[in-house]
Amino acid sequence: MTTMTLSSRLDALRPTAVNSILAEVRAVQATGATVVSLMRGEPDFRTPPHIAEAAARALTDGRTSYADNRGELRLREAVVAKLLRDNAVTYDAGSEILVTTGATFGTVRTRARMPSTLSMPRATDCASERTAPVAL
Repeated sequence: MTTMTLSSRLDALRPTAVNSILAEVRAVQATGATVVSLMRGEPDFRTPPHIAEAAARALTDGRTSYADNRGELRLREAVVAKLLRDNAVTYDAGSEILVTTGATFGTVRTRARMPSTLSMPRATDCASERTAPVAL
């Protein structure tokens, strides 16, 4: 049997600030307190049944591989159709629409393709809106 020695540098690893705060939120929730966590876009409601059923169906059908990191093409095409129908604007699903699971990848990907600046709304700019801001 081979014994593996781990680097002492691993002892210096600490959770990120996001993970530390999330751990605190979960600890408070474990006491029975009602906490609405805004960490990582964590919803404060259960996943609607039709979405949970669609996810289960996808897994049963073998859809277990990573999706395109720009968002699945059919979803991006649906976004294009919605924008055309509701907003009378035209975008290309292949090069102008990005659907991500979080803001970090989208921001980095967008910044990499922009000349020198990127305008993004502050969260407080959308505070009175009923829906979350959407970057196009």
